[in-house]
Amino acid sequence: MFFEEAISKALSETNLEQQQMLDKATAEYFSSLPTREFPSTGDLDAAETRLRLFLRKELLTPAMLKKITGQPSFDNKSVESLKFAFDTIVPQVTVPKPAQLMELRAASVALAALLGAILGLALLTPLTRLALGMRDVGIVLGGPLGAFCLVLIVWRVSRSSSLIKFLQVSQRRPAFDQLSHEQVVRSCLNSWLNMAIPLLVALYCFSKSGQVFTDKEAAFSTLAGYIYALHSATEKDLPTAADELIQEARNFGFEGLEGQPQFFPDVEKREDSFVWASSLKDKYEAFGDINEGDAVKVERKPVILGGKVLKRGLVRKIRDRD
Repeated sequence: MFFEEAISKALSETNLEQQQMLDKATAEYFSSLPTREFPSTGDLDAAETRLRLFLRKELLTPAMLKKITGQPSFDNKSVESLKFAFDTIVPQVTVPKPAQLMELRAASVALAALLGAILGLALLTPLTRLALGMRDVGIVLGGPLGAFCLVLIVWRVSRSSSLIKFLQVSQRRPAFDQLSHEQVVRSCLNSWLNMAIPLLVALYCFSKSGQVFTDKEAAFSTLAGYIYALHSATEKDLPTAADELIQEARNFGFEGLEGQPQFFPDVEKREDSFVWASSLKDKYEAFGDINEGDAVKVERKPVILGGKVLKRGLVRKIRDRD
C-alpha cells in the first residue's frame, strides 16, 4: 500500500513538470526534422537519440528527483546511484517511424475519366434514344456521368488493400504529416513517463532499503551511456554528443577538460606546452631524455579524478625542428 501511494503521489506531484517535459521533449525531437519532406532513417534515428538524451537529462536532475521521491535533498552520490540504476533497468523510449501512404496515380485518374466518358457516351446515348427518343440527352449526360462513375470506382479500389494487389492504380509515396506524427510522439512520451517515474520511485525505495551503488559504478554506467549515445550519433550530431560526454566527465571531477573542446570549428587550435620540472613525474611520463628546465609538449593528458592521478600523461621534449 505504501509503495502504491508513493507512486500515486509522485505522478500527481510532477504532473506540471511532466507536461512541460512533454512539450520540450517533443520540440527537441522535431528540432532538426524536415517539416515537409519525408525524413530519412538517419534523421529519425538521430531525433530519437536526442530525445532519449533530453529525457534522461531532464528527469534525473536533483530538483526533479526531489519531486518524484519526496526527498528534501539529494547529494551527488545518491543522484549518481539512481542514474546508474535508471540506465540499467528503465527501457529507453521508442518512437514508431512515420508510415508511407498510398495515393492514386495521376495517370490512373486521367485514364479512368477518359474511359468513363467514352463508356458513358456509348451506353447512355442509345438508351436515351430508345427510352426517351432523345439522343441529345445521352450525348450531354453520358460523358460526365461515365467519367464520374469510373473515377469513383477507381478511387474505391485504391482504398482497398485486397483489390490494390491486382490493380496498379495506386502508388506508395513518402508523406510526412508532422501533426499526426507529433501525436504519436507525445503518446509515446506520455506512456514512457508513466512507466519511468514509478520505476524511479521503486529504485529509490530499493536503494533506501540498503542497496546502493559505489561512485565508481555510477560513474562507469553514466559515462558508458554517453559513449553509446556518441557511437550512435550522426555526423552532424557528433559535436553535441561528444560535448555532453565531456561535460558529464567534468561533473564527475575529471580534471584537464576546461574550455571549449578542440573539435568545435570556431575554437582556436592550441598546443599544450610547459617547462619540465621533476615534481611533474607523478603526472607525466617522459618520452626520451628530458632534463629540468626543458620545454616540453603534451602528447597525452593525464587522467585525474578528484585530485588523484589515475593514469599519467605523456610529454615530449620540444626540439628546434619542432
